[in-house]
Amino acid sequence: MVVSKSMAAAKIRTNVHEFTLDSGKKIKFVAPRNVVLSKDIVPIMRPAEGPSLDGHSSDDWEGVQDCCQAMDDMIEIEMEHGLFEDKKVLEIGFCTGLPSVFAFQCGAKEVGIYCDSQAALECYIKPTLRRNNVSQEMYKIVSALQLSSIDASSNGYDVIIAPELISNTGENLVLFHSIFERVLKDGGIISKH
Repeated sequence: MVVSKSMAAAKIRTNVHEFTLDSGKKIKFVAPRNVVLSKDIVPIMRPAEGPSLDGHSSDDWEGVQDCCQAMDDMIEIEMEHGLFEDKKVLEIGFCTGLPSVFAFQCGAKEVGIYCDSQAALECYIKPTLRRNNVSQEMYKIVSALQLSSIDASSNGYDVIIAPELISNTGENLVLFHSIFERVLKDGGIISKH
């Protein structure tokens, strides 16, 4: 098998980090080199200088970490132990792979990741999943076309994790809600923490 990256992705420089949630769960992740994270995030590796993926700020990355901590609190403090257990989960929005890793750590049976950036997929999401021992068989990268053809009653998602939903308005918010209506199973939940 030949693995290749796009030219843009091949030039992007990243750092490898690890953070620990209050419950003790650890998530390793790959982030853009230009992202400066809070001091509780432990940098594991720092490659040579180079370009980074534009459009993703430190606030975005710390926000998704806050999302994971909020979900961890729901499970540990509010005793929602079945939140992800044997569930089909969709991560949508500013995709980093961190919420997907968390869902797997909490028993999700399958995760779909919607990402419209090939560079982010190759540079951050897939490496983050690999560093947390999530094999390719355990997740699917979901395209907009695939999302539009999902019938929620037969193959929809039980849980949708949408951390970017908080900071979106207007056209994007309408798009997200139309996706949720199509793909969320009856009785499913949307987490936007």
